[in-house]
Amino acid sequence: MNDWTLPPYRFDDEPQPAPRPQTAFGAPPPPPEDPRPPEEPREPFRADLAHQKARKRARRSGWILGLVLGGLLLGIIAAGSTAGYVWWKYLRDTPQLPSRESLFAVNRAPGIRFEDKNGQVIASRGPRYGQRITLDQVPTYVPLAFMAAEDRRFYKHGPIDLYAIGRAAVVNWKAGRTRQGASTLTQQLAKGLFLTPDRTVKRKLQEMLMAHRLEQVLSKDEVLELYLNRVFFGANTFGVDGASRTYFGKPASQLTLSEAALLASLPKAPSRLALTRDMEGALARSRLVLANMRKEGWITPEQESRALDDTPRLSPLAVQNEADYGWVLDYATSEAVRIAGQNAPDLVVRLTIDPTLQQLGAETVRRAILIDGEGAGASQAALLSLSSDGAIRAMVGGTDYIESPFNRAVQARRQPGSTFKPFVYAAALNKGVLPTDIRIDGPVKFGDWAPENYGGGYRGPMSVEQALVTSTNTIAVKLGQEAGGPAIGALVRRFGI
Repeated sequence: MNDWTLPPYRFDDEPQPAPRPQTAFGAPPPPPEDPRPPEEPREPFRADLAHQKARKRARRSGWILGLVLGGLLLGIIAAGSTAGYVWWKYLRDTPQLPSRESLFAVNRAPGIRFEDKNGQVIASRGPRYGQRITLDQVPTYVPLAFMAAEDRRFYKHGPIDLYAIGRAAVVNWKAGRTRQGASTLTQQLAKGLFLTPDRTVKRKLQEMLMAHRLEQVLSKDEVLELYLNRVFFGANTFGVDGASRTYFGKPASQLTLSEAALLASLPKAPSRLALTRDMEGALARSRLVLANMRKEGWITPEQESRALDDTPRLSPLAVQNEADYGWVLDYATSEAVRIAGQNAPDLVVRLTIDPTLQQLGAETVRRAILIDGEGAGASQAALLSLSSDGAIRAMVGGTDYIESPFNRAVQARRQPGSTFKPFVYAAALNKGVLPTDIRIDGPVKFGDWAPENYGGGYRGPMSVEQALVTSTNTIAVKLGQEAGGPAIGALVRRFGI
C-alpha cells in the first residue's frame, strides 16, 4: 500500500458551462443573424418549361451552325468563281505540256546556213545549241553556279517558292520599285520554253501553271538538266554546251569554275550581258555568283580566290562581223522559220541576194549619211533593191548592224499613203500612161479635199517617173483620178491586199 491517498472528489471541480446572458425580461436572446442572403423561394420543377428551354438552345445552335455553313458555302462559291474567272481570263489558253521525250526539242528553232544567189555560203545563223548534256557530264560546280545565280533553294521548294515571293515583296515594297524577283528556276524554264517574256499578270500565272506541270512529270534533277540545255545566253546561243563552244571554243565538260560562273551570270539579262557586248558587266555579276557559292558552302574560299584571279578569255570565233549582211540574215531567218516551222531540222537557205550589190548598197547608205545626214537631220538610212521579178538583191537596214540591228528597210513605220502610191502609178501605167509623160505639180482640189505636198510648195511640170521618185502627192492624186478607183482596186487585189 502506498502511503498516499486520493483527495476526495468534489463536484464543483468539473468545468461548468458559461452562464447564458439574460435579457431585460429574463428571456434568452435571439439567435445571431445568418450573414448569407436569404434564398429565394424555388419554383416547382416543370418538365414542359425545361423542354421549351432545350428547344430554344437547339434552335439557337442551329442558327449558328447554319450561319457557319452558309458562310463556308459562300466562301467556297466565291473561291470557285474567282478560280473560274482566273482560268477563263488568264489560263484557258495556256500551252499544253508536250511529252517528256520532246521537251528537249520543243520550240527549238533550226540552225540555218545561208547561201547567196550563186550558191556561195554567206554565213551560218540561227540558234547555237551545242550538244545535249547530262548533269554527270559536266563538273559539279557548273549546275551549282546556275543555282547560285538564279535559285539557291532549288531543291528545297516546289515549282513556286512562296518564301522567295514574300521576301521579294518586302524588298520591293521598301525600295518602291521592283528590285528583286521570285521566279524559281522551273518558272524560268517554263517561260523560256513555252511563253513570251511579257511582264503581265497573265504571263506570270501561266508561268506558274506550266512550272507546276513540269515538276509533275520531271524530277528536280531532270528539270535542272533541261534548264541547262535550253537556257538562253545571248548571241543567239542556247544551252550551256552551246554557250561554252560559242564563247570559249570548248565543250561544257571542260569549263573551269570561273567560266561556269561567267556563263551563269548571263541568263539574268542575256542580251545586255552577252560577252560580246558587255564583258565587264558579266564579270561583275560572276563575282556575285562565286560569292553566293562560297556562302552556300559549295566552294571553298580558296577556290573562290583562284576563280577570281582566273579571268576567262573569249574565243576568236565569238565575235563575228555581220556589218553588211546582218539585216538580210535576220529577215531571212524569220521567213525561213515561218515557212519551215519552229521544230524543223537544220536548214540550208538559198537567198536572192547579190553579194556585189549588197556591199555596194551598204557603202551607199553609209556615204549618204556621212555627206547628207546632218543637213537632213538624219542619223540612219535604209536601202532595198529589187529585181524586175521582185527578188531582193540588196537589203540594208542602217549604217551599222552591230550598233543598231533594227532593220529600217522592213521594220520602220512609214506613211500608208506613200506606201500605196506604187499601186496608183502601176494602175496608171496599165491605162497607157508613160514614165516620160509630163504632169503639172500644182494646186489640186476635189470637192472639199485639197491635198498638198509634204513640206509644202509646188515644182511645176515634171515627168511621171520624177514624180514617183520625189513622192509628189499632187501628181499621184491626178494619176489616181486618171486610172480610176475600180482599176486601182483590181490591181491591189491581185497583190493580195
